Amino acid sequence: MLRVMPRNRWRVAWLLSPTGTLTELVDEDGYRTGEFVQGWGTPVRIRANVNPPQGFANGAPFGTATDYDLIIAIDRDECARLGVEVGWRVWLDSAPEWDMAAGRPTDAAWERSFVVERVSPSPHYVQLGIRTARGE
Repeated sequence: MLRVMPRNRWRVAWLLSPTGTLTELVDEDGYRTGEFVQGWGTPVRIRANVNPPQGFANGAPFGTATDYDLIIAIDRDECARLGVEVGWRVWLDSAPEWDMAAGRPTDAAWERSFVVERVSPSPHYVQLGIRTARGE
């Protein structure tokens, strides 16, 4: 419960969800390329408690074989309202730059994003295990 008290939410994060829609790319002449890109929603700003992973195997909320770099603790009701799931993108401390023409973050923004790997709910809060995006 202490993890999600307002005074302990010391970092700002932006969460971005995939919309489930695919858009086909076209080349410079307007011809379809047969390649599709994932559609993305609008980034949502939240305040959260962000910590490095720690603990022993019996206390690790995501298991010992899970690859994650940081843990974000957010209020359970807020997580349910947003519908956070594995695969969402996260930016810490600054909003992602947006490419208006493509309707998605810029390539530079993707390089400094994190990917939600695990969602671990508890009675009062939810822990998100995130890892650095590696060329995805």
